[in-house]
Amino acid sequence: MESKRLIFTLHRVAGASDEERLAVLTEVSQRLDKLIASKLLPISSELTGQDPWEYRRAYSPGLQELIEAMTFLEFLSTGRLLSLSGGVRDRLPSGLLVSQFDYLLGVCDLSGELMRLALNAAAKADFDTPERVLAFLQKLLGCCETVPDRGPDWFPKDFAGKLETMRQSVEKVETVCYQQCLRCIEESNIQLPVVTH
Repeated sequence: MESKRLIFTLHRVAGASDEERLAVLTEVSQRLDKLIASKLLPISSELTGQDPWEYRRAYSPGLQELIEAMTFLEFLSTGRLLSLSGGVRDRLPSGLLVSQFDYLLGVCDLSGELMRLALNAAAKADFDTPERVLAFLQKLLGCCETVPDRGPDWFPKDFAGKLETMRQSVEKVETVCYQQCLRCIEESNIQLPVVTH
């Protein structure tokens, strides 16, 4: 639940001044540290000496939401994707199993937040953010589509649905960018060349 609140807070950066943007990113980073210390550290210590795969399903959905919030924060801060080994695992308690599946599903959820960010930015006449988000989402989708599906026993059943949702998010941002280009052409009265065969 707190992860979703962090994500909603991060959406305040759309149209914010640089000072306000920095304040939001700092606030969310601090709240994220508190969330990890208050919720995940106790889980990690309770799992010490246990088989980490045995209890993973109990906390996996919450972990995916947290990964979504962490990767959204990283995108807004640096424009890049937070990696699993050098980013997510480094910030979370070491006794907590963070599988590639949890990371992948959390990253798939990130696409919806990036789509909202692009739509909100476009509504505020910010033309750069949707284009930046689109380039990032297209690369991300391309990477996710190359993940091999090795059958239902090996792969999370949620992945196919989340991948389709990611495709829809990319299409929505593509549409927004296309509409922005058309609006710019209409407003500048540029005459497009007529192609004849």
